[in-house]
Amino acid sequence: MRWYSAWLETEFTVHHSPGVARAWLRMEPTGDWYLVTDPGGYDLPERDGPFVVTHVARGPEHDEDPQLLPHRAALAAWLRDRTTCRIPTDSRL
Repeated sequence: MRWYSAWLETEFTVHHSPGVARAWLRMEPTGDWYLVTDPGGYDLPERDGPFVVTHVARGPEHDEDPQLLPHRAALAAWLRDRTTCRIPTDSRL
C-alpha cells in the first residue's frame, strides 16, 4: 500500500487494551495524544470512516471534545492544523 493511501496507518500506531478497546494513537512531540476510533469508541474505524477523534492535551490547554468526522478527508482536514502528521494535500484524499 502506498503512503498516499495509507497515511493514517503510517502516522498512527495501534493502541490495544485487551478486552477493552483498540484505537489509532498518535503521540505528538508536545506530549499531546490523538486517539482515532470508530463511532462506538471501542474499535478501529473502517478504512474510510466514520471516525471519532479525541485530543488529549498534556499542557494546561483544554482537551477538545471528541469529534465525529464522516470520512478520511474530514479527518485529514481536522488533523492538519493540530498535529505534525504528514498528510497528503490532494483533494481526492
